[in-house]
Amino acid sequence: GLQPLSGTLQLSFGGEKTEPLPYNADKTAMKDALESLKGIGEVIVTRYDNSNGHNYFVTFLTELGNIELMSVDYSQLTGPNAKARVATIEDGQLPSNFGRKSIGSSLINEYTIRDLQNGTPYYIRIRARNSEGLGGYTTAMPALLAPKEQPSTPSNVQMFNLDDDSIMITWQAPENDGGSPVNRYLIQWDTDEEFSNASSPNFHKELFLTTKDVT
Repeated sequence: GLQPLSGTLQLSFGGEKTEPLPYNADKTAMKDALESLKGIGEVIVTRYDNSNGHNYFVTFLTELGNIELMSVDYSQLTGPNAKARVATIEDGQLPSNFGRKSIGSSLINEYTIRDLQNGTPYYIRIRARNSEGLGGYTTAMPALLAPKEQPSTPSNVQMFNLDDDSIMITWQAPENDGGSPVNRYLIQWDTDEEFSNASSPNFHKELFLTTKDVT
């Protein structure tokens, strides 16, 4: 609009409205108003003067991805051609391997995150929400953890007679290391196909890997 401007405006996000903001609100007032909404955590606000009023640039720090566009109610803004509008300058992008889940009950205090990439370390954080909005984040400990499981079975296992009292066994490493490098192999032998003697002395051997694969 053209000078002189006066009155107030309100911003909406996620079904909520801010308190009325004066037409010339500074960046701190705008930031505080936006962060008072339940659906907004932390934002950066900058303000620039133009020939007809002000431009506000809002960067979302805790709401990730291409989030919904805010709307503005300027019905209480007065002055010649008094108007306000909201536009997207740059679409948000979700980081690679990022995920999130909203828990709808305060009685739940655990959640299993599934379909993660095996062996890839993840950071996890959580924050609470009440009628006043969102609190700060707490990062889970240990700060970096990778989902892991037991390795798959070794493949191409073969044995060869060496002499009158020796058999050599060869194998290839498991196709799936379970998300953690294989560092040892347990070999067992028995005269019973059910390996009933496996817990007895002289019926097993554990090999520890060093700087190269053991085959």
